[in-house]
Amino acid sequence: MGRMVPEKKANKPYFVYQDHKRKQAEEAAAKAQRQRIRAEKVACGEEVGPDPDEERPSAAGGLLKVLVLALLMALYAGYFVMGDPFWGYENKWLTARHWASLIPDGTQKMYTESMLAKYDGTDPEKPLLLALDGIVYDVSEGRRTYGPGG
Repeated sequence: MGRMVPEKKANKPYFVYQDHKRKQAEEAAAKAQRQRIRAEKVACGEEVGPDPDEERPSAAGGLLKVLVLALLMALYAGYFVMGDPFWGYENKWLTARHWASLIPDGTQKMYTESMLAKYDGTDPEKPLLLALDGIVYDVSEGRRTYGPGG
């Protein structure tokens, strides 16, 4: 049949994959058999119902289409009624300036641990920097909380 693989725990993924391939082959053979029988019935002129193997569109796809269409209609109606697709609503999320601020512009500075150690708040002339999850924050306003002894 194939190569012989010892029954070890490390080989379990191989056996699972082989079982999966075998099940797929069995399903494909059963589907081919159903299609052959259906074709014979059609050739004999017998009445056959809908094909059970035919894929039907999902309800989620139809719902998504309806929601997108409703959103587009609401935007168009807002533009028609108010002259603004967002019905005059103003928010930072709707401005191009906000989205442009999220794009790195090359002015960001990379710090190493030794560089950050110099900004620990012991020198009042230097800013107090705090790094969390790779993001460096200037916490100079909270020197009493984040500085030495805080």
